[in-house]
Amino acid sequence: MLLAYFTPEVVLPMASLVASVVGFVMMVGRAPFRLAARGVRAVLGGEKRARSSTGKP
Repeated sequence: MLLAYFTPEVVLPMASLVASVVGFVMMVGRAPFRLAARGVRAVLGGEKRARSSTGKP
């Protein structure tokens, strides 16, 4: 088995990237990502959710 040692020179930039992404998500919230996901589904022809308009029986 080959064990790899990741030096701080490799780990710190990756940690910085992860922290930047998490900070961006915390700043803008989930709405932009939901809109982007809807757009991707629309382009790819994904299924639409069936919504019941009748309410509770």
